Amino acid sequence: MSSLYALSVQKIENDTTLVLDVQVVHPDSMYISGTPGFALMLLSDVAGGDDPLAGEVDLETALDAGWMRKYARGFVRNVEIVELENEPPQAAHDDYEHAYWDTPDQWLRGTMRIEVSDPAWISHLSEGQSWDSAAFEPVASFDDCEPIRFEEADDAPAADSESPHAGLIPIPRLFFLEYLGSLEEDYAWFPKYSDKAYVTEKVYEGEEITDEVLDSLVGQVVWYSNYGEDVGVLLPNRTVVKFSHGSRGASGVGAGRGKIGPAHFDTSKKRLADPLTISRLASSAGTAVVDAKVEENCVSLTVYSFDPDKELNLQHEAEALALIAAPELESFDRFAKATSRLGKLLHAKDEEHNIGWENGIYTKLCRGLIVESTVQKTRDAEPVDFDALTDDELITKLAENPWAIWTVKITVTDPAWIEHLPSMTPFSYGFNWVGDPEPWDDEPLTTGA
Repeated sequence: MSSLYALSVQKIENDTTLVLDVQVVHPDSMYISGTPGFALMLLSDVAGGDDPLAGEVDLETALDAGWMRKYARGFVRNVEIVELENEPPQAAHDDYEHAYWDTPDQWLRGTMRIEVSDPAWISHLSEGQSWDSAAFEPVASFDDCEPIRFEEADDAPAADSESPHAGLIPIPRLFFLEYLGSLEEDYAWFPKYSDKAYVTEKVYEGEEITDEVLDSLVGQVVWYSNYGEDVGVLLPNRTVVKFSHGSRGASGVGAGRGKIGPAHFDTSKKRLADPLTISRLASSAGTAVVDAKVEENCVSLTVYSFDPDKELNLQHEAEALALIAAPELESFDRFAKATSRLGKLLHAKDEEHNIGWENGIYTKLCRGLIVESTVQKTRDAEPVDFDALTDDELITKLAENPWAIWTVKITVTDPAWIEHLPSMTPFSYGFNWVGDPEPWDDEPLTTGA
C-alpha cells in the first residue's frame, strides 16, 4: 500500500492529547481530514505488537467501514485541524502539469490535535516519533459512541458462546474453487472476523514445523507468519487461505518455513468488525460449473450462480470458447500445461501466432471451434435468510444447494474440444467479458484438419 502521508509527533500535551505534523506525500491525497476515523487510522498505522491500540484496531478492522462508523468516536473524542498550509491552487487541481506538482516538499501540510478517550490509545507514541501512513477517510459519518477505555484482557468479560464454531463461518467449497479446490469436504469453517479476534497459544517455528505438524493442522484455523501475519485455514495443498470483506488470498506453507500454530476465537473481544456472512460471500462468489454431459458435438453444463442477482449470458462464440477452456487456463502460463486436446490446440495456436493473452486466443479462434451456444435459467435461487440460521441449520441449508441453476449448451466443431469437461467439473467461471470474435474464413478446426 502506497504511503500517502508522512507524520511526526510534534507534542504530547497530556496523557490523552497529542499534536501531529502531517505532510501529504502523494498527489492523490490532497486533504487532511479532521474526522475521528481518519485520526484513528493515523494512530493505528504505527501501533503494533503488544501496544493496546494494536489489540483493538488492525488493518482489516480499520478498513471495515461498519466498524469505523460504530466505534471510531469511542477512541477519538476530538480532532482539531490547527493549521493548514501549501494547499494546491485551483489551477493545480485543473492541470497536472502545473508547477505546484513539481515540488512535493511544498505540497499540502498541516497540524492536527487529537484527543483520545484513554491514555492507552496513544501510549505507543512519543514526541519526535515519525512514520508513514496510508490513511484515508473511511466513512462519511460516524455514530455517537461512549468513550472506550482500555481493559486488560483478564478484566474483560468473556463473550457468552456455547457454539463449538464460535467466531467461524462455513464457506462452501464451490464458492471459491480456485482457493478451496483441494478440500475433500463440501465446506470448511473459516474465521469470520478480522485477525485480531483470534489467538494462538502454541506456535511452531523453523525446524519445529515438520510435515507431521503441518498434517496435524490441516483443516484447522491457524495463525501463520512468514513475510506477513495471517489467520486462515490450512488446506490439504499446504496453503493458508483467508477471506475478508471484499478480498481473499492464500499463502504457501512448507516444513521449516516461518511460524505457524493453531488459532481459536478470542471470546473476550468486545468490539469486533462486522462478520463475514454467507449472503455477502455469495454475492462475490461468482459461479461454479458443477456438471458436464457430452452428447456428440454438444456439451450441456450445469451452472450454480451464487449471487441471486447475477444474470448469465454468452454474448458470442469467444465467450463460449472461454467457458469450455476455463478449467485448463493457468494464470501465468495460459495453456502451456494443458492436458486436454482443446488446451493443447489453444497453446499451439498461441505459440504459432504469438498472441500472448487468453482473450486474444479466444477472439482469434472461436469461430473455428464454436458452432452455437444457449444459456437458460432452469431454477431460481431459493430465498434464504442465511444470517438468521443457526450453525446446524446453515449447514443443512448449504447442503441443499439453494442457488440459482443455469443450463449452458455449447456445440463445437469436433467432440475433441469438449471431451475433457466431464472429468474437470466442478470448476469456477466468472462469465466475464471477452472481446468480439475476429472473422474466420478457414475450414472449421477439427482433429482431422
